[in-house]
Amino acid sequence: MKTITIGRATSNDIVIQDNAVSKNHLKITQTAQGEYILEDLGSTNGTFVNGKPVRTCKLQSNDIVKIGETVLPWQNYFQKGYQQANISGNLLRKISIGRANSNDFIINDATVSSQHAFLEVYDNGNLRIVDNGSTNGTFRQGQRIQTAFVSSGEFIQLGSVKICIADILQKQTTSSFQQKTPQPPLYKPTKTNIKWLPFAGVGIVALALIVFALIKKTEKSQNKTTQQNTQEQKVPIQTQEEKVLEDKEEKPTQTKPNIEKNEKNSVADLVEISENAVFMVVAYENGSAKGMGTGFFISNSGLAVSNHHVFSPGNEWQIKLKNGKLYNVKRIVESNADLDYIIFETDAQEVASLPVASENPRKGEDIIVIGNPQGFELSVTKGVVSGLRNYDKYTGFASEGDTYLQIDAAISSGNSGGPVLNLQGEVVGIATMVHHGGSGITQNINLALNIHKLPLPL
Repeated sequence: MKTITIGRATSNDIVIQDNAVSKNHLKITQTAQGEYILEDLGSTNGTFVNGKPVRTCKLQSNDIVKIGETVLPWQNYFQKGYQQANISGNLLRKISIGRANSNDFIINDATVSSQHAFLEVYDNGNLRIVDNGSTNGTFRQGQRIQTAFVSSGEFIQLGSVKICIADILQKQTTSSFQQKTPQPPLYKPTKTNIKWLPFAGVGIVALALIVFALIKKTEKSQNKTTQQNTQEQKVPIQTQEEKVLEDKEEKPTQTKPNIEKNEKNSVADLVEISENAVFMVVAYENGSAKGMGTGFFISNSGLAVSNHHVFSPGNEWQIKLKNGKLYNVKRIVESNADLDYIIFETDAQEVASLPVASENPRKGEDIIVIGNPQGFELSVTKGVVSGLRNYDKYTGFASEGDTYLQIDAAISSGNSGGPVLNLQGEVVGIATMVHHGGSGITQNINLALNIHKLPLPL
């Protein structure tokens, strides 16, 4: 057995320099059987595995463990030769943010400084925002900061502009509000150009008059010829029966449309319409971002749906729409931790919404999933319904039933709460979890809560 302690105190095996991390936060034990057991040591802000708060649990190899604002590369801790010196991570890249065109991420706003801030990206998943001596400041959770660790789903404010960290990560290669397009050089006429310009103008006018005269003469000649032909030739009248026979003989038989092409186009059109009703959810606790997921509107008045575990880390929540607008969650209508759903009202009005399917999908039916995996906003994956079944999320045991849709469309942390749609654009489920179980490799076994298990208003 090998146990590694993690926390802010230097007495730990792994020291995390994050103010939201407790001095002695958690420990992970590798058993003789090769299993990894995580145990929270009574931390103040909790330990989260795949976005869910835990006290103790058995870790799977691809589980994401987060404490405070730090994602732990815990799998590396048990590798031979792992150096504690690397715990703070190695800087992968530094994204410059500001108003100047030289920045990686450009914000064209007068309250943003030319070289306003940097976002540092580390190889252990850490993200840190650093103010670069800006005039109007960089703010996190309403407080002006010089530097702070942040999460991908968190919002920061530069000057008067509020923006999501995920937007900076996604768009830093092309900039956000303004493209770095080089301007073509201005035309500067030489003395020779200026000298001959009046004569060139006279020549062009004269040429235009000659061409116009020739065109008029040609039109007059053509009109005369047309009148003569009309008088000399008699066009035979064609009966309706003859016309039908001629059409049958001359018109080629229409071929069947390209089904594959039409299907792809229809999915793209479906996504373009549906994603307007899907949004990112960020959960806050006492002003600190604690989790991120997905939700979607089921009515134009702002009634929405997501997973319970997306909301559970926080006590207040904010949503971000495709158009970048931010809204608050004003009331929880109903929630169920066991089935993992939540129905809530937002202060958004007159929004796009998704229709709910009238019946369960069939096994093998095509579906698409829209969500925000790892903060990659409004990502789309496609698959099929692999089965309908009941599922015990604690034991991983599946049985006959229809509580969950088993789907093979890829989902990741951040997809939770997103809609699973049929090809008519109707919601059939809510992306909820990835199956972990068994001794072998698990692939493409994902579960979506059946939308009909929610007590939705008619």
